[in-house]
Amino acid sequence: MHGQIWMEEIFKKDKLWTIVANYTEAGQKWEAGTLKSGDGSILLYNEDGPLRETNFFRAGVEISQ
Repeated sequence: MHGQIWMEEIFKKDKLWTIVANYTEAGQKWEAGTLKSGDGSILLYNEDGPLRETNFFRAGVEISQ
């Protein structure tokens, strides 16, 4: 994917704070996860669609699954 936004994120003091949206290659929104105020999950997808992994965060830092 060239020149398109893949994921919209908000950072706070260099830490991932909020996930706004994930997008397909065609620009459609995917479920992004639950990350808000530094806590929750982010869903990551393969380019062809299937969910690849779920990453979990606490206070803006990725924690082990």
